[in-house]
Amino acid sequence: THTAAAGDFTSFGSLTSAFVLNKNNQFGSAGASSLDTGNKYIDDTSLRIELTATDTITFSRDSGSDNQDYRAGWESWEYIGAPGGPNEFIVRSRNTVTLTSAQRTQTATLDITPDDIDRCIPFITGISHTYNNYRFANVTAIAWLSGTNTLNVERGGDDDTVTVQIVTVEFTGSNWRVAHGLNNSYTADTGTITLVEEAAGTGTVFTINDTDNAFIAATQHRSTEDYADAPRISDNYPVTYISNITQVSFAHHSDHNATANQKLMVHVLENEDISVWRTTDTQFSDGDNNVDISAAGATDLTNTAVFATGATAGTGTSNPKGRRNYRLTSNTNLE
Repeated sequence: THTAAAGDFTSFGSLTSAFVLNKNNQFGSAGASSLDTGNKYIDDTSLRIELTATDTITFSRDSGSDNQDYRAGWESWEYIGAPGGPNEFIVRSRNTVTLTSAQRTQTATLDITPDDIDRCIPFITGISHTYNNYRFANVTAIAWLSGTNTLNVERGGDDDTVTVQIVTVEFTGSNWRVAHGLNNSYTADTGTITLVEEAAGTGTVFTINDTDNAFIAATQHRSTEDYADAPRISDNYPVTYISNITQVSFAHHSDHNATANQKLMVHVLENEDISVWRTTDTQFSDGDNNVDISAAGATDLTNTAVFATGATAGTGTSNPKGRRNYRLTSNTNLE
């Protein structure tokens, strides 16, 4: 466990007004230093991130993981407006959910019952695993809400114990519009997900008012239940994007092996006060790859966020190939 304390970042006003997101495309780490070129097991690259106090962020890895320095990418959100404001959001729960090899799904009760679960997003902020293997399916999961206060988590893979860290946020302000979507089973390299109003991902079709104000706030992929069906790296890295006002599209690299019963869940936010800019990049060198985002017109990083997904080629199992962290280093650069 590593703790980032006040001094590394500005302390937050309260635990209900702030949350931290894992900026890694697999909700883990991006691997060790670029100087360390060896393959890593999934317990080595596992990483969970949680805001544990207003001045403390806790990063957790499995106790049996590799004794190396690993790279974490994180981003904080804090609402600093007046209570009841049009852009308000409220953190309703922080949950650590553990699933054994025999458990496909697990539930937990939210700390505080939301006013409306359909306006909530359960953000996965980390997935850790206890086993020394290259079975990527074991560190995939999706999360959704049901009832009035029930968190549901479904894991991929079929080995040992998986721990999933989740923060559930309700976007209460009138400017926020929240959508969800679930593709419950797919085998193709590409496909679509229809956006709906209901938290479980199926139901009444949701229509985005303006895609320039909307973005995918959470992409959650649950690989096959049986590792033998999806051993390839490319099987476990889908890229997602808003393709029209009612759908999100997804794509794996063409190396993807057509396997049964993979699932993909998305949670989308729209806000008329937010301006969204999109880009695609194909760099793949180890270490830092810089992307020019001048065209985004960002002027203040304290009010700017990055959301990204990354697909990768590969028919082998070399870990951490395909893992990426994303962070803004200036108003004009994404690393």
